Amino acid sequence: MPNMTLVYVMTILGIMTAIGGTVCAAIFLIPEKKNARYKGFLKFLSDFVTFKTLYIDKALKILYVLSTLYCVCVGFFWIFTFSSWYSIPGLCMLFFGPIVVRLIFELLAMFILLVNNVIEINNRLKKQEIEKEQEKNGEQ
Repeated sequence: MPNMTLVYVMTILGIMTAIGGTVCAAIFLIPEKKNARYKGFLKFLSDFVTFKTLYIDKALKILYVLSTLYCVCVGFFWIFTFSSWYSIPGLCMLFFGPIVVRLIFELLAMFILLVNNVIEINNRLKKQEIEKEQEKNGEQ
């Protein structure tokens, strides 16, 4: 059994480090005016912290492939590994599992596409507003 005092000290150090990291992120990574001058890893980190780039669609694609392969493999193993009464659930898992997984992930992908489209529309509207302001300033 680990020394509980050490566990408490490490927990407190972890909390203090997290607070310090949060303060540094709030000062250096989150402000929009500082984001433009970052390049490379700091640009990636700034975009990651401010949610400018969404990674959930990539994670869902990987999870979809994993889930589909799981259904196929488990269905296959159920057919040939266990007793004969497991063959029907194995066939169902083998054929219907990937279909159900696909439907679930398509519903999730629809929400992600919706969010991506809203972000794109937002960016286009911002560009149009900036162009209108520049035209007004150019006329005056």
